[in-house]
Amino acid sequence: MKIFFAGMLGNPMKTGWQRCQVLKQLGHQVLEFKEEPYVQLGIRRFLHRIDGEAFSKENIRRFNNELLQYCADFAPNLVWLDKCLMIEPETLVKLKKRCPQTILYAHQDDNPFGLRTYEKPFWKRFIECIPFYDVQSVKRPRDHIEFNKHGAKRVLTFITGYFEELVFPEYSKQWEFQVAFAGTQFDNRAANFKTLIGK
Repeated sequence: MKIFFAGMLGNPMKTGWQRCQVLKQLGHQVLEFKEEPYVQLGIRRFLHRIDGEAFSKENIRRFNNELLQYCADFAPNLVWLDKCLMIEPETLVKLKKRCPQTILYAHQDDNPFGLRTYEKPFWKRFIECIPFYDVQSVKRPRDHIEFNKHGAKRVLTFITGYFEELVFPEYSKQWEFQVAFAGTQFDNRAANFKTLIGK
């Protein structure tokens, strides 16, 4: 299968990079499209509070134009957009016209409808694009409700895995606890884990 894979692919610790590698290991022909060159946050972290725009408009334009061109030239069977927050609905419509048999698939690890209001400018385009994907994968069964409300055609629940070349179990008698957490310390996670282990 020919797969056009777009996402944050510059760091092996990014789960998008790991998913891309697994597709290659399965024998698919994969063309990578890295999102990093177009995502320049910097001062945007402050400016988006003023103009409501999380990304540079010029970068958004370049990202959409170049993604459309590379993807259409490749003529893939599947377009995998891994949490691509700069993609615009018009780009998906144009892509479907140029490659009508191509499946448009959106994957993201996070919740675009969460309670973190400061993230809303980042999710704006993603939510607008929901009706234009053929398939979308979400982490939680309850996410199906929100995605369907926003016009999703098909929503699948995925199970988080691990990339064996980077993450593997290693026994150590020196560990103080039998359970370890690997992830990002957001919200009240640290306090919740301390409660769970009785500290």
